[in-house]
Amino acid sequence: PGDGGNPWRFENDYLKKVTLVELEAIFKGNIKIPLINERLQILHELGHKLDVYKGSFANLFRENNFRAFGGSQYAGIIPTLAEQFPLAYEDISFWGYGQVGTPSKIYFRKKAQLLCVLYNNRATTSGGVLQSINDIEKISPIADYQVPRSLVDRGTLEYKPSLMEKIKAGTILPRHSREEIEIRANTVAVVTSLRDKINDLRLTMDPPKTPIHHGHLDAKLWLLGRKSPMPQHLTPTTAY
Repeated sequence: PGDGGNPWRFENDYLKKVTLVELEAIFKGNIKIPLINERLQILHELGHKLDVYKGSFANLFRENNFRAFGGSQYAGIIPTLAEQFPLAYEDISFWGYGQVGTPSKIYFRKKAQLLCVLYNNRATTSGGVLQSINDIEKISPIADYQVPRSLVDRGTLEYKPSLMEKIKAGTILPRHSREEIEIRANTVAVVTSLRDKINDLRLTMDPPKTPIHHGHLDAKLWLLGRKSPMPQHLTPTTAY
């Protein structure tokens, strides 16, 4: 509930004009939510640009034929979210500054991918009421704060001692810093390898089992990360 017991509404007309005072009341807790002004800008962007889709993400999903990624006829939900709502859903880092050639783009797009995963989870348990994502298997690993913790706990991801010291000390790793990018990129690489190995084993079972996708794996790893004694890395960002 918002201030005065009024429920927070997700209608785009409300998001267009929600004020900082209202947002602070919505997120009121035992600590002040970080980056509150940036989050306000995100909500204003969502409110205004949802007009294109008649105020509903459902229309955006339908226009992209419930496909996360594009093809000959559809741009895809994830590229569309990143293009239409960049403050909320674009999530790109650049690798290779200071080296010969143009820096490479790394498309993490954590929130856009997670939106598809969470929607698909709801759709697959809706008894056919909701249309599932047609290419959910193309979703890549969700690079956030929690998954690296579960990987470090199990020895599948290892930090060099100097980085581990910074994380344990609560040192801020700036957004787009080499250390922050490496944590996220290596998380993606490790989880991709883990999924592939799990699916190889599932195919050898009698009878063979259906392959899993990253939506299945992310939920498990995220929950394990939340329970981990390993501190999370600290990076001020609204991207994840």
